[in-house]
Amino acid sequence: AKELGSKMNVGVVGFGGLGHMAVRQAVAMKNNVVVFSTSESKRKDIEGMGAHFVLSKDPHQMAAAKNSQHLIIDTVSAQHEIAPLLACLKTDGTLCMVGLPPEDLKLHAFDVVGKRKRLAGSLIGGLQETQEMLDFCAQHGISADIELIPPQKLNHAMAALRGNSSPARRFVIDVKGQMTEGDWEVEEDNDIDPAKHKVHRTATVVPPSAMHPKSERMQ
Repeated sequence: AKELGSKMNVGVVGFGGLGHMAVRQAVAMKNNVVVFSTSESKRKDIEGMGAHFVLSKDPHQMAAAKNSQHLIIDTVSAQHEIAPLLACLKTDGTLCMVGLPPEDLKLHAFDVVGKRKRLAGSLIGGLQETQEMLDFCAQHGISADIELIPPQKLNHAMAALRGNSSPARRFVIDVKGQMTEGDWEVEEDNDIDPAKHKVHRTATVVPPSAMHPKSERMQ
């Protein structure tokens, strides 16, 4: 978006930790920003940042958004369909994936060839790009919305994220504040079912002892 200049139509899918930062930066670049979200409760915050809200589970609102965006940044890591998002791109538009859905994406060739649309992805920038982003955020006073929590509240935070029920866009664990207290026990939360938590298929799970030998563990 920065290279192509301002006044682009930029869509952002999802309004979580990545999404709200994408919105703030795209708005600061003076683009016309639309957020595609499944949560009507986030409309007020989205519009408060200077973006427009589209309820992505409403077929009528999605139909009205067709052929409208130059760029769509998809920040969602939950499984979702991308064909409706591709339909919202203009000719030569780009859908950039920065979220990591756990399963394969379903895509029909005509979803992209009809209007020369592009499906791209990005993980993380290099040092120069990261510094440019930080400088831009500093120049425009852009920072992330966070809720600082102690380690004991980790399960509560997970439950809130799973239920999409927290106004916090990102939880940050206050490790430093707990270093001298010695209480690292995480409180139980009945909303958390360990059986429902799945490890991404490309991840490798190792026992804690392999990562933190006894001699190196915190006492």
